[in-house]
Amino acid sequence: MIHPPDPEHPQGMAFVMGAGIVDFRPGRSIISDRQPIAVVQAWGPTSELWWKLGLRYHPELATHHLKGGGQWSLAELVEGPPPAPEPAMTNEQIAEKVLEIVAETKPEFVQSIKNIRESGTEEQKAAARKRLESEMNRLGSEITGLEALTEYLED
Repeated sequence: MIHPPDPEHPQGMAFVMGAGIVDFRPGRSIISDRQPIAVVQAWGPTSELWWKLGLRYHPELATHHLKGGGQWSLAELVEGPPPAPEPAMTNEQIAEKVLEIVAETKPEFVQSIKNIRESGTEEQKAAARKRLESEMNRLGSEITGLEALTEYLED
């Protein structure tokens, strides 16, 4: 996942890669004649390198913004300042959303998580976190929702 535009985060300029590289040949347009920067996995680390070099994103200075783009595809260059970013969900909001979804098939599991969070002992919370962490390892550590549930139990 590409980090959203953010002047306060080292990966906050990764999205810029979606603009691609301008075709340098004579008679080409910087708007329409661009080549994609294909390896999306390099966008975040490149943004971190730029951060270390002192580069920052300044949305207040932008006269154009990007829409779309990604692996093998260019973002559309749109005239006008970038739209205001949507606020990121907190871990608690993500956890609540995951609990909603899980409740459709395992309501008793969801109720046990809520009960442990509200009135469980530290030992019960630790055991529930360990169970969730074990489940995350089984499913893959990139499942943000289960990670949020683990932190949900810490609050």
